[in-house]
Amino acid sequence: MSSAGGVLRVVPPPPEDRRPLGPDMQPPTEAASEWVRFTHSLWHSRWLIVACVIVSMVLATAYNYTARPRYEAVAQIEIRKTRPDLTPGKDIVEAVTPEWIETQYRMLVGKSLITKVVERYDFTSSPELGAGPMRSPIELVRTKLFGRATEDFGPGIPVAPAVAAFRSRVTVRPIPRTSLVDLVFRAYDPRFAAMAANGLAQTYVDESKSDRSDQSTEATKWLEARLQAEQEQAKSSFEALRSYEERSGSSNLEARQRLVEAKLQQASTQLLQARSEKASKKAYLDQLRGMSASELLTLPELAASQSFQAMRKDLVDTELRKAELDQSLGPKHPDVVGLQNRIQSIRAALTNEARGVVRAVEAAYEAASRQESVLAGSVAAAQAEMSALRDKSPEYQTLKRDADTSNEIAQALARRGKEASVESAVNDRTVRLIEPAEVPQAPVFPDRTGNLQIAFLVGLATGVLLVAAKERLDTTLKTPDDIRESLRVPFLGFVPDLSTVSEVVMKHNLNAIRSPTSPLSESYRVIRTNVMATATAANARVLLVTSIHPGEGKSTTALNLAAAIAQTGATAILVDSDLRRPTVHSNLSIPRSPGMRDILARNAAYRDVVRQGPIPGLSALTSGATPDNPAELMGCEEMRILLKDLAGSYDWVIVDAPPVGGMADALIIGGVVDGIVLVVEGDRTTKAVAVDGVAQLTSVGGRVMGAILNRVDVKRNAYYLSRYATGYYGGYGYYGAVYSRYAPGSRPGGEGRREK
Repeated sequence: MSSAGGVLRVVPPPPEDRRPLGPDMQPPTEAASEWVRFTHSLWHSRWLIVACVIVSMVLATAYNYTARPRYEAVAQIEIRKTRPDLTPGKDIVEAVTPEWIETQYRMLVGKSLITKVVERYDFTSSPELGAGPMRSPIELVRTKLFGRATEDFGPGIPVAPAVAAFRSRVTVRPIPRTSLVDLVFRAYDPRFAAMAANGLAQTYVDESKSDRSDQSTEATKWLEARLQAEQEQAKSSFEALRSYEERSGSSNLEARQRLVEAKLQQASTQLLQARSEKASKKAYLDQLRGMSASELLTLPELAASQSFQAMRKDLVDTELRKAELDQSLGPKHPDVVGLQNRIQSIRAALTNEARGVVRAVEAAYEAASRQESVLAGSVAAAQAEMSALRDKSPEYQTLKRDADTSNEIAQALARRGKEASVESAVNDRTVRLIEPAEVPQAPVFPDRTGNLQIAFLVGLATGVLLVAAKERLDTTLKTPDDIRESLRVPFLGFVPDLSTVSEVVMKHNLNAIRSPTSPLSESYRVIRTNVMATATAANARVLLVTSIHPGEGKSTTALNLAAAIAQTGATAILVDSDLRRPTVHSNLSIPRSPGMRDILARNAAYRDVVRQGPIPGLSALTSGATPDNPAELMGCEEMRILLKDLAGSYDWVIVDAPPVGGMADALIIGGVVDGIVLVVEGDRTTKAVAVDGVAQLTSVGGRVMGAILNRVDVKRNAYYLSRYATGYYGGYGYYGAVYSRYAPGSRPGGEGRREK
């Protein structure tokens, strides 16, 4: 704080003083978890939640001991998912489809079966069923609300009252992964519950056996009638077949056809072989005819002839002797000429031998040609015979097929009839009673433990929902964030709402300022620091303190703010401009008159009217007597001159003005002062009303410097105020350490510093 020309000003702390806290002193972040906030709300409203739980538990207890007990009897039956099948060619066990199983479950609670049970055991006149259908509490509530009960057999199906009452008490409960089914019957009478459950189970078993027997009997009768008809048809078909055979002479036509087919196939095969052999011999013969005489002598057939080989040897020997004699005797010697003639005769014999092979091949070829002709004739004859038989076959085959089909059907029906008679004799074990129901010893309804548990959860949920709804509907200002977000003005501090008598007394006089250890004193010092820093930055010395509604604590706040400023060594004057309900004179225990009215209406000098307060540096200007026209008096030119003169004589001028709502005084003065400090009461002033008040002050030229949150429930809003609360409020020691670092324009200790 510096002094120049008698004016004191607060210098904001340098930026380096706003250091982050250590890891053990980090405050909550701005984007705090909504869940944590809601948890604090739940804790604050814990007694509401406890009350909801208690009411719910009391209602559940009353219901447990007033509801009529219900007993539950269980009869267990087996519906096998497989059944024996004695049909030849099939498995002995045949699977039953899921549809069949579901059908059985439906039949257990069907109108037909339940009607038979009621009539069989004469339940019509039973007092148990006379009470009507048994409904759950939810169904009863639905009936009361919508006027129509749940229909057990479907809409529009008429049933007797006893049958409807019986059906409402039955539950079919299949046991998973087994063939067992529990038939559950609920009743007010335990003996009746056991008797009804056993009656339903036994009736279902008997009806199942009866249906099975009836089905077997009907199937047997149908098979017998069908068998007789098919036998007559088979007889007629065979007679027609024999008559045709006699007329056409085609007795045993199929055997003849098979014989001719075999003959034709054999002849065709032989013809193919003959043609292949003929073609082979023709090719060989053509090859032989194209050979020379010397090439014919090399035929493989001649190599196997001993006579041919002997002649060839003789030829070779003769040619050797001729060659020897030709050298010694000469070519014209008779011996040489004789050998030459012999050689020629041998060669002629060899040639004749080779030509004999060719002639043999020619003979074989001619034989193959003749064989081909014979076999071709045989094939043609067989084909002609086959064609003749085929002309007779269609009509014969039709008659034969009809006769065979009728015979096969008759045999199958006869076989199935025998199987049906065997099946009807087999004891049906598809459905049977496993465990009969016993008389229950204890009721299953009401479930007292379960109801209490549900009631506890319902009460807890109801309390939580009420707290959530309350928080949702609560639009009052109660946190610094509400001030910033809703009013769009700086937050200057808050004053806690204390409950002890001594603290309440402190709140209405200067004892709070004089007691430095009190929570109120700490709050006002913080507010003083923030207000002085904000006003100094805006060059504002004349500050108007007002509120939205009466009774929000703006006069007490103005008094303590002026006193706290005086404690810094600066001079401050508290001006009471609330001429309708003045409080400065009573709070400071000084005379009310003369006061502001005398200055404005009678032109008295303000120095003659201003009085010294109980704290050095603090002066006060009371209101004086109540005028007839307070608003006009506040808007006169003398008021502007007075505030200007006071600003020239004092470091700070704090004007205690009337509330904004309903009166024009504060709006008139708001356009004259340098700045406006708005006081709002926590958990009372709504956001909409406060926003409207700020808008009114702004519309007349007023400059709202910030807002102070008064009468704040520190314990309730501990989470929201954790960055601002001091260490004195209810043992929140952590907050005192972090407060000064997060208050705007503050320093550790909250005092600012003095500069010269």
